[in-house]
Amino acid sequence: MKKKFTHNGRGHAFPRPLAALAILAGAGLLNASAALAQEAPPATDQPKAEAKAKAKAGAIGKQGDSQTVIVTGTVGATEAKAANVSYSVLDAKDLGKFAPMSADDFLRDMPGVVVESNEGVARNESYTRGMSVGTGSPTTGNFWTAILEDGLPVLPVRFNNFQDSSFYRADIGTSRVESVRGGSAGTSVASSAGAVFNFLPGAIQPGAAIQTRLGVEGEDPHLSWKQVDGYFGWKNERGDLRASATGFYRTSTGATDPGYPLNLGGQVKLRVQKNYELGDASGTVALTVKHLDDTNSWNGQFTQPAHGYVDPVPAPGFLRSGNMFMHGGQHTVNTSLIDGPGASRYHDPEKGANYKQDAVWLKWDHETGGRWSFNSALKAQNSKALLRQGFYGAGPGSLWGTNIFQDAFTVNQGIAAKGTDTANLNRQPGYYELYDRGTGAVRARIYNNVGKSNGVNYRTGAACPAGSAASPAQCVAYTNLPNANFDMAGGLVNGIMVPSDSNTVNKDVVYVTNSNFATRESKDLMLNFLANYAGDNFRVQAGLFAVQARQGLVTYFNGRGISAFGNGEIANLGARFVTDKGSYQLTDEGGWGRVGGGNVDGLTPYIYSSRQRDIQPMLGGSWSPGKWDLNASYKGNLTMVKTHTIPFVTTPQANDANSRGYGGLDGNALTWYDNQNYVRGATVNASKKVYLKNYSGSVGYNITPEDKVYYRHSLAGNNIIGIVSRYQTQFNADNKPLFPQVDLRQDEVAYVFNKGALSGQLTAYRTEMLEWIQQTPLTVDGSTYVVEYLNHFLTKGLEGWLKWRVTPKLSWSTSGLYSQGRAVAVGSFAAGAPGPEDDKLTTVAGIMAKTPRWVVSNTVSYQMADFQFNLRHRFMAKRKRDNNPADRTYLPPQRNFDFSVAYAGIKNVRISLDVRNVLNNKYISAYDTMLPTVTGVSKNDIMQQLPESGAWNVMNPPRSYWLTARYDF
Repeated sequence: MKKKFTHNGRGHAFPRPLAALAILAGAGLLNASAALAQEAPPATDQPKAEAKAKAKAGAIGKQGDSQTVIVTGTVGATEAKAANVSYSVLDAKDLGKFAPMSADDFLRDMPGVVVESNEGVARNESYTRGMSVGTGSPTTGNFWTAILEDGLPVLPVRFNNFQDSSFYRADIGTSRVESVRGGSAGTSVASSAGAVFNFLPGAIQPGAAIQTRLGVEGEDPHLSWKQVDGYFGWKNERGDLRASATGFYRTSTGATDPGYPLNLGGQVKLRVQKNYELGDASGTVALTVKHLDDTNSWNGQFTQPAHGYVDPVPAPGFLRSGNMFMHGGQHTVNTSLIDGPGASRYHDPEKGANYKQDAVWLKWDHETGGRWSFNSALKAQNSKALLRQGFYGAGPGSLWGTNIFQDAFTVNQGIAAKGTDTANLNRQPGYYELYDRGTGAVRARIYNNVGKSNGVNYRTGAACPAGSAASPAQCVAYTNLPNANFDMAGGLVNGIMVPSDSNTVNKDVVYVTNSNFATRESKDLMLNFLANYAGDNFRVQAGLFAVQARQGLVTYFNGRGISAFGNGEIANLGARFVTDKGSYQLTDEGGWGRVGGGNVDGLTPYIYSSRQRDIQPMLGGSWSPGKWDLNASYKGNLTMVKTHTIPFVTTPQANDANSRGYGGLDGNALTWYDNQNYVRGATVNASKKVYLKNYSGSVGYNITPEDKVYYRHSLAGNNIIGIVSRYQTQFNADNKPLFPQVDLRQDEVAYVFNKGALSGQLTAYRTEMLEWIQQTPLTVDGSTYVVEYLNHFLTKGLEGWLKWRVTPKLSWSTSGLYSQGRAVAVGSFAAGAPGPEDDKLTTVAGIMAKTPRWVVSNTVSYQMADFQFNLRHRFMAKRKRDNNPADRTYLPPQRNFDFSVAYAGIKNVRISLDVRNVLNNKYISAYDTMLPTVTGVSKNDIMQQLPESGAWNVMNPPRSYWLTARYDF
């Protein structure tokens, strides 16, 4: 059953690229200053150093070529047509046509890019060319793509819920976005084999500006978004020293106002640039300082409970953007295990996720006046995410369900030890009470009968059943909670009752809540140095990119509670279990149970820390003899890591058969919420290293000065993410190697043209992906062994963009993707009994999950005197939920029209009005079943066989209005 792979180089199973391509090299994403990418100031205001840099950049490509210069994913600053890459650029005019909701919002207008933006400002998903592997949830939303800020990684090393989009905010100083997809992206920066998006600042100009933005959102329209941006720029008399400050502050309550801000915070950037001349030599030194402090709630809570997935019927009282955000729940958490004896931390689940990043970077670009030039950068940063948000998402359940209190409060905690159950509360006769924590009013009473009938069934008026010690009977005697008659509509699926007690009552639904309380942090040092030699028609580049990341991940609390099932009513109820021997308090002051430890949804608490060092040698070359353009690139990656993991284990006392009298953290047996506490387990240390190789090469032919074709081949992939939490057990530390998470072989053929008013690119691509999977089943003696296999995926299709200035006043831009994605072989491993004899690996093939056949964006702009009108149409075809061919459920198509009008008829003033989703189209952008999956029943089975059962549907936002006003001093 065990299959061994040799991790040679990238460890891939693909044929090696041609030797000729491997000789050439190049990787130059981090190679040129932002000044080379911007529009130049007027000639009279342009220092000599900047003029030389522009002239040098222009000389790289063909003389007289009007193509824009790009600095992303190329061997130096290069004219885009000569670079042989699938590129696109959004300039300042493009960025100003519509008000962006997030940095990811800009990416929707890039060809080949799929963006799922259900989460709001941060934590969205983006992937290219149908490569949805690894982006199954927003926690790894930037798996295939890298966001760069001023040419440098926002995050050089990423892990779960710690992604680029969490720490980048485009502001008033952003003037250009460059994108390179496929090809050389994999040889330019770590973990970006799909695409690189480079957000670049504008040239520093003297003056000042202030901009305000107001947003009106929701089915019940209300003022939700308030933002202020500012800019100040200065230069000395010579123009060789410049400084700028940019920043924003924003507060937002979202499409459905929960009563507190969902987005609150801002960012400040300071930038100083010095141009110098030393004889024939010249250069630029730029220093940037950034401070980000932004709290963003995850908008997946805008959920509408309903019956059905295709044509859903909403639950009573729930709006299109359902208000499922937590209300209240604040409490103090004992953190002695992490912070020391007696320590505690305050937890506020209304505060969402707080993202902070303090960064400083220095960039130096030097021209010798001859054929040599040098580029270097040094960046230090500290990025931290404090996750605090409360959720309804642990699942709905019926008060009649026998597991509802077990799931929320572990009332039968003793059952796990010694095969006994004498510690279980639910083996005692009594009743549960749910009450309002503010007023103390009882909201529901549920009897737990053990051998004797107590209470009356409030629905039937009959006496509640007596039950037994082996099978206690649960019976609802009273409730005044909302939506008591909403039915989850369970039933038989594959001959199995779902939920298991659906044959009794599916009504009296409540939500089981949970919450994050964790910190994620990375302290990074980055160094980049590149030396460039430019001949008459060739360029050679060599350099090194190095990074050290010290990362930490700590989980403080993953408790649970019970909430009413109502729009805007997600708030923990108090809970107690009343017996003749005393009243057990199941919740703390915030309405949370299980606060003595985690172990919720598999999130056993750990303290993780790691130190990762990456050394990436880079070599590149480009040569343009006659009508030909040839270039290639190589990037190695030596990764060296040390990890330190402290697991937590449940105390023996809390699991002991006599543990009903154990007092937990506070010593009081009746405060049940902290009785299942944790102690530190044995520390696990690991030290690993691996060297990975990435190649890309291309050949292009200029048919005319305006038309070109090229072919590019690359063999690269995504390096490891999440190393900080990779080695949780000693067995993994001893046996689990470092290897690429996904290897890719990419081929593309493109036609590029620039005919003055009409320019564009059409690229045909083929991407083959191998995803490394490792399983660790048990042998008969209790030890562990390793099983490795590969999941195989294939995508192919077309991507393209076109810009056409139809008349001096009318323009049209479009981008699109046509993609066919297949899961060629996706493994499913079943270990069976201990030992490899009955292990079984089965593979399935089918349509690739989350890969739409079509993605299109069209924008038409018209200038009429001082007014500019913009109309945008975006379309995404339906996409499959799962790779399994038996899954026949799809997310529906998305269609959006946006309109904006801008007025600039007042000196130094620009006013614009955006209307998002003009036609108020409605569609489901994500959905899930309310019903639990059990052995032998998948989510697809439930959706196919019970299509009208209870569902969670995330709907697209309704029509919204955005007013922006800017004044330039």
